Amino acid sequence: MRRTRSSRLAALSAAAAVAVTGLAAPAAHAVTGGTTAGGWDEPLQIVARITVGDLGRGCSGIAIARRWVITAASCFATDPAKGFQIPPGPPPMPTVVKLGTYAIPATMKPNGGSIDGATANAVELIPRTDRDVVLVRVDADLPQSGARIAPKPPVPGEQLSIAGFGRTENEWVPTKLHVAKTAVTSVSTNSIEVAGTSSTCKGDAGGPTMRGDYPELVATHGPSSQHGCLAETGTSNGSTEIRLDDIYTWILDKVPDMRAFCGYPTSVLAMRGGKAWESKHENDTPDLEPLASLTGTGHWTDLAPSNAALTPNGTVRQGWALWEVHRKTGPQDPLADGDLRRWIYNTTPSIAAKGWQRFLDPAHENQITATSSYYEDRIYTIGANGELRVFRWNNYNNTWDNPDGEVIDTGWDKYDSITASDSGVLYARTTDGRLIRFRYDFGSHRWTQRDKQIGTGWNVMRQIFSPGGDIIYASGASKNGTPTLRWYQYYSELDSWAPGDADGMGKVVGQGSRWDSSYRFTTDSNNCGAKHTT
Repeated sequence: MRRTRSSRLAALSAAAAVAVTGLAAPAAHAVTGGTTAGGWDEPLQIVARITVGDLGRGCSGIAIARRWVITAASCFATDPAKGFQIPPGPPPMPTVVKLGTYAIPATMKPNGGSIDGATANAVELIPRTDRDVVLVRVDADLPQSGARIAPKPPVPGEQLSIAGFGRTENEWVPTKLHVAKTAVTSVSTNSIEVAGTSSTCKGDAGGPTMRGDYPELVATHGPSSQHGCLAETGTSNGSTEIRLDDIYTWILDKVPDMRAFCGYPTSVLAMRGGKAWESKHENDTPDLEPLASLTGTGHWTDLAPSNAALTPNGTVRQGWALWEVHRKTGPQDPLADGDLRRWIYNTTPSIAAKGWQRFLDPAHENQITATSSYYEDRIYTIGANGELRVFRWNNYNNTWDNPDGEVIDTGWDKYDSITASDSGVLYARTTDGRLIRFRYDFGSHRWTQRDKQIGTGWNVMRQIFSPGGDIIYASGASKNGTPTLRWYQYYSELDSWAPGDADGMGKVVGQGSRWDSSYRFTTDSNNCGAKHTT
């Protein structure tokens, strides 16, 4: 099975960031009026200190992938006061990237203590030419998950967070990360202006400006008034932040293995013979990653009974709830073929609809898929006349918004499999094995992408399912005669795929009889989301 590619992919990933004392005022700064952050359980562990050269010039930055950091290009300039233009390639001076040190609470370790963040050396710089931004590749994996790039620009009045390892109002070289709130005052083509009771200082250049509790990276720190910073007496207040939301495609082109954000480890349910088992991908971070360590079965728990109340006999799909098109087990079974049952964990299932027996037929069992949002489950089906229909279940009211479904397209009888991902994305497989990507905007009731062929040879797969974020799992294709579960991730901005194994068929993340065709699989297609939505 081939995965269509249109641009190069590097098997690189990253994480690093920076902070130092000694850059001229126009290029660097630090957070005053803030609080310490980056504890053992906080997402800001991905903010790091970068030390450039023997004299200890430094900045702050943030990891965007396992081996990449984003920061200010001026940190690497011969004279930062003269501008941010630097050549690409190796850093001009030895550069160390170190994630922050964080305390261990006594509830986890009797005497508390602390852990030093991972350290790596910078080996490559990829600067922008139109703004003070540089991508920094490091020589070792840094285990923390990378930040998401913001999908939309900030607006005047919006509250954001700023963070860095630079000076504060009373510390020259802080040992801890500081974070504070600020407000957007204006937005321009490449930058935004912010102001508030807090400011960035020397050593904060390149640090993150973020939206939300989990880092959604909006901008990096540029020039600052350094109001309230140690040894500064100026009274003006405000700073310039360098926008990133509008250069996401450029970032992904340089760092194509930026990962999707996953809220929890991916949980795959396997059904066979009226029993259900659960297999979880145990991640050290919230992200799914295309790393060699995930090959084989080591990161998957053994299949074991998942829920004693769950006895599926038919076709099962997962949204916020589990949906089963029931198959009658015998005369004693009070249910009929085609009863659609809705399962909530550890509760008695309820009948949501009748007459869905079409999807018990092996020819049609993959023509149904489900996904979820905060307030509703959606079930997509391909009908007998080729119509693509979507049913919406209101999770607040526990009822259908449209019990007869809504036809959103026709001519889908050429597809023998459909798979929902998050954000309206649908993957459809033709009977000759071509994989086609669609995206439907439920707000405007229109397709924003349709008929985009992204692969061939997918007819060797028994099942295709997705946890979201354009991540795909596929079962059925063997490796050396052994059944496998394979992992894929599609980069819609690059029209390309994450690196896979040497056979060009994704990355094997499960192997053995547990993944053979006697099982039927499903997972929550809204567990993961793309770091940037286009």
